[in-house]
Amino acid sequence: MSDLAADRIYAERGETTVAFVAAEAGVVAVEVAGDRVGRFRFDRRCTARDVAAGTDRVAVATDEDVLVRRVGEDATGGNGGAGEDGSPGDGDPYAPTDHGPAVAVGVDDGAVVAADADGRIARRVDGEWFEIATVDAPVRAVDGPFVAAGDGVYRVTPDGLDEVGLDDARDVAAAGPYVATGGGLYELGNGWLCAHEGAFDAVAADPRVRTRAHAAAGGELYARGDSDGRGSPNGGNTGEGGTWTPTDAPDRGQVAGIAHGPPPGEGVGAVYAVTVDGTVLAGARETADDPAGGWRTRSLGVPGVGGIAIPRR
Repeated sequence: MSDLAADRIYAERGETTVAFVAAEAGVVAVEVAGDRVGRFRFDRRCTARDVAAGTDRVAVATDEDVLVRRVGEDATGGNGGAGEDGSPGDGDPYAPTDHGPAVAVGVDDGAVVAADADGRIARRVDGEWFEIATVDAPVRAVDGPFVAAGDGVYRVTPDGLDEVGLDDARDVAAAGPYVATGGGLYELGNGWLCAHEGAFDAVAADPRVRTRAHAAAGGELYARGDSDGRGSPNGGNTGEGGTWTPTDAPDRGQVAGIAHGPPPGEGVGAVYAVTVDGTVLAGARETADDPAGGWRTRSLGVPGVGGIAIPRR
């Protein structure tokens, strides 16, 4: 099917969601609806390392600063206020925060948490940054109050930063919590339980539906338990945690990040992943309106992708 034909079908699917992708060339706003990937465009030219979203804002870690964009400001038309050279124009919806360069960012209860290349972790509350602590290993991901670093997982608390275990943490999902490490996929029960052995690179969970979670090992995408996403009956777990099974998502290369659309009760329960080379994978379970369901992919043509985020409604 041609991209034009796909766009026409996509446009007929009704309400859309905007996913934000962080890439070396900037932040890309991608319209998605169920298992369809529609129009996409640069929303902000910059060197974006990571992106996170809450209910009312999108935060972007760049090589110069942490930028914050309010949800609801147009992300689908115009040029996002960016000039031809990538500099912000009068209509730039991304506000600087004076953090400085950052490598990872998260949104925690309305506040933004960011980490720089030196392991310094800070939290922004009411427009002001407060330094929390510095970790010795490289910070790889932030989600909610959790920080994934080369020497394990940390949790931001009112008193500072607590070390909570594991090693070689590559990504963390606060709604669980779940952790992707170089030695396995872990979830918190009576301590950290290994849910699946092997090297995992990314994990995401939907705080609106706690058991709705997906993880990636290289280019293979896994779903937890009854998570929608067309899980394979041949999957299974090899550890003590919950059951994670491979989905039938096509392998388009290493996955950089995963995000969830509206929960199944509000739509088709879609899940989206993006590869480091800029291919978006969209998966949704079968519905009466779309009995085919399944997975579809679309290349954004932007390499150096660091993550994907979808604001929660």
